[in-house]
Amino acid sequence: MKNESDMDVLLSLIKKKGMSLRVSNYFHKKFEKHLEMLKHVNCQPLLKQNWIKAAFQEKLRKFESNPEDLTEKKIHFKLEEELVNEINAKVDKIKKFRNFSKTQWMIEAIYEKLDSEAKVILEKFEEKINS
Repeated sequence: MKNESDMDVLLSLIKKKGMSLRVSNYFHKKFEKHLEMLKHVNCQPLLKQNWIKAAFQEKLRKFESNPEDLTEKKIHFKLEEELVNEINAKVDKIKKFRNFSKTQWMIEAIYEKLDSEAKVILEKFEEKINS
């Protein structure tokens, strides 16, 4: 009987496809911190694999129910040439170590700014509520 359960485990592992994502250090730290906080809130260990699987399943359900997810939006902006040159230099350095694009760098910068400002906004809301 033990051999059957061992065989079932092996078969389930064979049916799974190994995948990996290259992410920025900022994203990785945020991901790890989020899982750590969930672990403390739920008072039980959380497997990254299960969390990621749930995230993908949620995204698939949302995708089916919201046709706007199929469209792409653009953000238009202008930057000084000096700043563009600095960004290009930074991206060129990163490209030496991994596959990376200027668009990825810009999106990461915007995400980081959104996150930092969200913390400030939350703190200000809490101050207003407490005063």
